[in-house]
Amino acid sequence: MIFKEGRRPRKHGHRFGVVLSHVSHRWRNVATTTPALWTYLRLQEQPHDENESPELLRELTRARAFLSRSRLCPVDIYIEGFEGVSPEFIRLIGEHVGHCRVYVVGNDGEAYSSFRDGLMALPSLHHLELQLHWFDVMPHYLPIMLPTIQFLHIDAADCRECFGPLISILHAASLTTLSLTAWCTAALLVDFEDGLELHLPSLKHVILADGALRTTKELYTFARTFPDIERFSTEHMRDFHLSIILDSCPTLQTIATSKFEQTDDTYNLHSVVRGFQEAGHPIRRLMLPETWFSEADAEDVVELREIIVMEEYYVDWPTPFEQEYFED
Repeated sequence: MIFKEGRRPRKHGHRFGVVLSHVSHRWRNVATTTPALWTYLRLQEQPHDENESPELLRELTRARAFLSRSRLCPVDIYIEGFEGVSPEFIRLIGEHVGHCRVYVVGNDGEAYSSFRDGLMALPSLHHLELQLHWFDVMPHYLPIMLPTIQFLHIDAADCRECFGPLISILHAASLTTLSLTAWCTAALLVDFEDGLELHLPSLKHVILADGALRTTKELYTFARTFPDIERFSTEHMRDFHLSIILDSCPTLQTIATSKFEQTDDTYNLHSVVRGFQEAGHPIRRLMLPETWFSEADAEDVVELREIIVMEEYYVDWPTPFEQEYFED
């Protein structure tokens, strides 16, 4: 039974620690002192009579035990099927948000209220990663105030049209880094030309992850949306993208890409960078892939290093979560 439970998919992992703790007194001691066994908490509402209290309230004790036993290990918390999340449970989660890596509320009723209240009840939250399956904003919805958050990653691969509504309702005064997945496809995913208002006054770094800017229109739209950033990082960049980004972002200081595609043999990086610098642009650093340095002419690299810092690309922002944690 123990080995059978241990081989079950991660979404069933919340049972393993419980099973071990019921085998024997010795196994219970092992289970309750092994934090990794208590890092996945899934609360699901069970059928109950109208006179019964909501299942979520009855599971509060179990949730407290899981979170206590997880100690400092990163935890995943899933809540499904409840009409509302109790203030007591929100306070309990808030005590452990320092090591909470995933917090998911699934709710067919007051979904937005639960989502908003849950996030705003976490006063120490500074790093947030969201995977969108669906998100819609109605005119009467109150904004989501996240004054302490500094890093936000949004994966909109399953709900590309949801990115705009979500980002427009977030008020994050301290947010410095915004990471986006599935921003662009062959067609423009998000039309920011409709007057979308952003509330991210401290934003300095935008990351395009797992996606490429495929058209000039997409690139211009992106740049107009975030004109005041100081750093732009992307998985894939073509040579002419550099000129568009520099022209559209007058405060940009660093451009980083893990794949730099040379599409025009006549495109001269040195001339482009020097031209913008002479016009007063503050660009001062390029982070390009190792393959570019190995394939580029040595003299070209030397000339570039005379006017700008040249570095090999590497990820220098926080990445505490693995992709598997977002899979169900």
